[in-house]
Amino acid sequence: MKKMPTVYVISDSLGETAESVTKATISQFDQETIDIVRVPYVRHVDQIRNIF
Repeated sequence: MKKMPTVYVISDSLGETAESVTKATISQFDQETIDIVRVPYVRHVDQIRNIF
């Protein structure tokens, strides 16, 4: 089984625009499925470290 690629959309607000841009970009490629993980309201580096 192939591992599904994951794109993390990290935002200091809701991240809706970044997710839309990501989906538009992904649509340009022949990918079956890409997992998008949206992480809103990130304000500090420690929050980013906890995501990964």
